[in-house]
Amino acid sequence: MPVRNALLILVLLGSACGGSSSPELEVSEQRNTAATTAASATTAASATTAASATTAAPATTVAPVTTVAPVAPATTAAPTTTILRLPTATGADPNECRIYDARQSQLQPYSVGFPLGPVDTPSTGSISVFLVPIDFDDAEGSSDQFDSAQEQIDLYNEWVDFHSRSALTVNWVFPRQWFRMPRSSSDYQIVKQSPDYIDRAWELAADGVAAADPSVDFTDNQFVYFLLPDTIKDIAIDFAHLHARVFSNEGRVSKFFGAGRYFYETSWDGVPRQLWSVWVHEIAHSFGLAGHAPVNVQGIDHVANSLHMMNNQSGDSLVLSAWDQWLLGWLPESAVYCVVSANLDATDVHLTPLELAPSGYSAAMIRLSETMVIVVESRRPEGYTVSTGGSGVVVYLVETTKDNDRTGEGQSLAKERFAEFISPQADPILTAGQSVTYAEVTITYLEVDGARDVVRISR
Repeated sequence: MPVRNALLILVLLGSACGGSSSPELEVSEQRNTAATTAASATTAASATTAASATTAAPATTVAPVTTVAPVAPATTAAPTTTILRLPTATGADPNECRIYDARQSQLQPYSVGFPLGPVDTPSTGSISVFLVPIDFDDAEGSSDQFDSAQEQIDLYNEWVDFHSRSALTVNWVFPRQWFRMPRSSSDYQIVKQSPDYIDRAWELAADGVAAADPSVDFTDNQFVYFLLPDTIKDIAIDFAHLHARVFSNEGRVSKFFGAGRYFYETSWDGVPRQLWSVWVHEIAHSFGLAGHAPVNVQGIDHVANSLHMMNNQSGDSLVLSAWDQWLLGWLPESAVYCVVSANLDATDVHLTPLELAPSGYSAAMIRLSETMVIVVESRRPEGYTVSTGGSGVVVYLVETTKDNDRTGEGQSLAKERFAEFISPQADPILTAGQSVTYAEVTITYLEVDGARDVVRISR
């Protein structure tokens, strides 16, 4: 599932993906990739028949509701060509690198630092999400689409299992039938940049839930995705909201997302776009992540190639950044080498690329103050990063007094962000021998040691 940069569509400022009203369409499109081999399913959540709905039953034949259990990811094996080496200097307590969210004013509600919040969806344990197929008299669904939807579910579960280190289990309720909407898709007049976008999105979501209610039990839903026919034309981008007041017979459906025509088209170089990655991106905001940073190199106004899932769900890499993993609790303390800059002399650290199975340190973090930390990651062009992606070390500064100003995204401009790459060039990825310095701390990419990278941190 490859990705190439191409400026596409002006992002709606009030989007849920930026932390307010509704999920956004990313301004750049790039190749993405993910493992596609699924292991056997393990558990399944049960779906029971709901109480009678007050609205008309769907026009399609009612089939049994099925559930889908998570599958294990097909990941790159952990490095075996080198021996794990301890840093040359003892690190600090990893809690020192949990800097607090110090924003005085917020442009969006989700976290840039600790503690994580608001958390609308748990990111550990077990959650129930729904994929509800809906169609229209002007865009009829086909049962042939259900198998491809199942493939997207499997890819989603693989990504979650890999990045959460099995801390999160996603149980799916997926009724393999189309629920007919009472109006044509054009009648809903859902336009992303329209001032009534949210109201229109709520209307369609409410109709979708009402149509499915006689067959689907929405009890304990944590997120509802709507599957639209791949022939959809009149819903161009999406319809979505993370704090909706839509209700089923069983209670509130507050978080929903439906992908429109854009996500069924191919990219400029003929590569099909994917549903699973935008599903992941949107639910990750409800986990509490602000995301969308870093997107640029310090001193350069234009956005760089996307290196993380929460920058662009269609980017060169669908890896979740070390900082976002740290915020969610998916990155264990044993995987973080933390050091306080005031106590720093020099130390060499081996880092395992984020694309590989966890082993040793996944990130080095240098605390500069209560609101600033430097994060160092190792990266490889495999797994959830395209084969044409860079190989090397990525360094970025997290500054939790800042928020995300996304108003320049339509022009690929990066305004204020809570994180920025530190690099001597426009490409954020450092190659062996390069170094960067910030606040008297120097990070030098010493060498490649087998599958890992060795960095020196000095002051």
